Amino acid sequence: MKIIETAEDLLKSFIEDIENNDSLRDHDKRFGAQTKRLKLQFKKLTPPLNVISERLYIISKNTFYLIELFDYKIYLLAKGILSSIETSNPLTLANNTRAIIEQMAVYHYCINSIENFLESLKDQGVLEKISEIIGKCEKILQRTYAGQGKSYAEDGAKAIHVNEAIKSLSAEITDALEVYDYLCEFVHPNYGSNLLVSSGDLGNGIIAARRLEDKNVENMLNIICSVLGHLNVKKIINPTVTWQLEHYVELCMMRKATLGGIFAVKKAIPIGDGKSIKDAYFFKNARTSQEGMQLMYQYLSDIGYKISPQDRQQVIDIESLSLGYHIDLWDTPLGKMYFKTKRYVGV
Repeated sequence: MKIIETAEDLLKSFIEDIENNDSLRDHDKRFGAQTKRLKLQFKKLTPPLNVISERLYIISKNTFYLIELFDYKIYLLAKGILSSIETSNPLTLANNTRAIIEQMAVYHYCINSIENFLESLKDQGVLEKISEIIGKCEKILQRTYAGQGKSYAEDGAKAIHVNEAIKSLSAEITDALEVYDYLCEFVHPNYGSNLLVSSGDLGNGIIAARRLEDKNVENMLNIICSVLGHLNVKKIINPTVTWQLEHYVELCMMRKATLGGIFAVKKAIPIGDGKSIKDAYFFKNARTSQEGMQLMYQYLSDIGYKISPQDRQQVIDIESLSLGYHIDLWDTPLGKMYFKTKRYVGV
């Protein structure tokens, strides 16, 4: 059955990719030296940037942590699903598939909340409002990691309810609720789960696990394939929220930085005509590499180009590199366009 082979291949690939990046999960080693160095630098900043910069950095670091945490939990569930396929165990397949949907939903809720947080910061310049927005994001991260059920959370963070998370996921995956409800029927101790391990008639037939060729099992395998495809895309997209957070930290630490200036939205007005490396589009108002990249994407969007990453290639130009710039060439339906941005420095 092709779907069985496809699901096994995707699961093995996902598992292998996580295992190959095992070192990313040692966060003390990964961030320890950087955190120590930055905390010393934060103390040298003038108020309120000394406090705002550190809070933004901690949010960024904690988001990195949660991304790796969710990847690892889903990896463990993926191993369970692979085992259930190999042992023809439809009941554990159903349980682990639903569990992955729940993890993915809360993961989405968390990242989506941070994206909304970043959007809310744009053009903010009042300390009280900025602090309030940051506080809400800090609470979401705490709820995501340390949240507990309402009976346990009287003095702590309340967990993000799975229904709240599935609703959030539905904004991106329209049938998320339908899929989740379907899987619940095969996890709860009712007819659905009984159907996976019996003939489906009370008092008759044989009590035994259904074969993997069963229609409901096939549906679950199709769900797994869709989930893994979605996660592979998100693996590229989700870290961008942490880069934006670190970008704000970088701006806080720049000379003559002001609270209003940090979150000010720049206009995408380039110099040059973009027709060659020499006359590449360049945004003079970009203070950092990230801001230059943002303005490049904004400009492409403003002129009506639907951005497609495969249209972009980085051009190796020795002279530009020696001056601290990168050159990007976009091959779009509107013609070839060259862009020049500062080399990435970061925090």
